[in-house]
Amino acid sequence: MINQHCHLILRDLYYYDIVSAFPTILNNQNFDFGNVDLNNKMERNLFIGKKQIGNKNLSGFLNDSVNDLTDFYLQYNEIDDEDVIFRQKDGFILTKLLTNNNAFIEMKLRHMLQLLIIDVDREKMIYFDEDGNLSVKGVRHYYKQLDTIYKKFYDINFYDKNILCIQLQNIKDACLNNKDISFYGIDEDDDGRMLFMYKNGKTICTKDIEFIEPEKIDRQKYFNVYFKPFLDSIFMEVVYE
Repeated sequence: MINQHCHLILRDLYYYDIVSAFPTILNNQNFDFGNVDLNNKMERNLFIGKKQIGNKNLSGFLNDSVNDLTDFYLQYNEIDDEDVIFRQKDGFILTKLLTNNNAFIEMKLRHMLQLLIIDVDREKMIYFDEDGNLSVKGVRHYYKQLDTIYKKFYDINFYDKNILCIQLQNIKDACLNNKDISFYGIDEDDDGRMLFMYKNGKTICTKDIEFIEPEKIDRQKYFNVYFKPFLDSIFMEVVYE
């Protein structure tokens, strides 16, 4: 859940989450994992997932425990609602550091965020950590090819409006005039198929982009769906301030 009242562009934030939340909670309850290798993330998650099938008590206990832990750390550290920029099941993004994050199960500081941009509807966001690594949250039908443009937001000059406007136009152009047709291929499944949006409202699903007609791709729709909401936030908070 994204804060509904904070600025849309934020810097110097702190991303925390519970370390291996479900296995840590169960391990503290002396849960019997059998021969499962708890250091193997896929193996332990598969085991816990199977244990929850048809077991509402276990699922409820795990979800309530994680929620209670995040509540505890926010209350214990006297974090106000306005300082919680984003909250998910097992963690949060804050404007300030926790003074105590290891009362019994650690709420680990994963990253210090240099830049976070929230879309105008406060449903999705992109952010960059201390090493400039990009993360994308809440973007429906997100696929990795989009990162080639999302990463351009990291270098935006928010202090010179003339340069800023040029950079925002370059981001728009990078989407509308991309020569790499595979950029518009939305990952459809593990079988390697890609989905392309056409101007006539139709979608084409294929493994072979040679069947795609570049002039029919609805590039404007890609821009409107994936990038315009973040550009609108920048215009709202910086250009038109």
